[in-house]
Amino acid sequence: MRLLLALLSSALTATLLQVFANLAPDFPRSLGRLQGEFDFLPIFFLLGALAALFLGLPAFLVTKHFKLANIWTSATAGLVIGGLIYLFIPSMPFEDGPQPLGAIDLIRNYCQFGGIGLVSGVAFWLARDVMRPKKAPAEDTF
Repeated sequence: MRLLLALLSSALTATLLQVFANLAPDFPRSLGRLQGEFDFLPIFFLLGALAALFLGLPAFLVTKHFKLANIWTSATAGLVIGGLIYLFIPSMPFEDGPQPLGAIDLIRNYCQFGGIGLVSGVAFWLARDVMRPKKAPAEDTF
C-alpha cells in the first residue's frame, strides 16, 4: 500500500509539474490557457503513472535489492528516466506538424523532462518515507 501511494504521488507530481512547465514560458499571458491545460491532466497523469510503474518501480526495486535505495538514488533514477522519456517523444511543436528542434531546444526540453523526473523521484521517496511505520523509541534500562 505504501509503495502504491508513493507511485501515485510521483505520477501526480509529474502531472502538475508538466502543466506548470507548459504554462511557464509566457506566464502572465498563459493563464488564459489554464483551462486547456487542465483538459490534458488525465493524459499527463496516465503517462506519469505508466512511467512510474514500468520504469520507476523497477529502478527502485533494483536499488533496493542492492541496498542502495535512498533519496539520492531515487532522484537520480527520476532524472535519468525523465530524460529517457523525452527521447521517445517526437519533435515539438505540433501546430504545423513535427518540426526539427535546434540543439538548444533539445537541451532545454531534456532538462525539463529530467527535472520533472528528478522532482518526481524525490516525491516518490518522501511519500514512501512518510508512510513508513515509526519505530518505538528504545526504553532506558537503568
